Amino acid sequence: MMDARIETLKQRHAKLDREIVQEQARPVFDPAHVGALKRRKLALRDVIVLYEKTRPSAL
Repeated sequence: MMDARIETLKQRHAKLDREIVQEQARPVFDPAHVGALKRRKLALRDVIVLYEKTRPSAL
């Protein structure tokens, strides 16, 4: 169950990364929007790391 949640979070993290790249590729992009995307991406990374640390290890 935890692995599925981590995988979902990783997919959302990758999607945010793609959105950031797409936004920055625009001739005129909104730096505030890019900053918000980056903060969301960073927050997701923090949650992923937390889940991975607290996940019971397979024996």
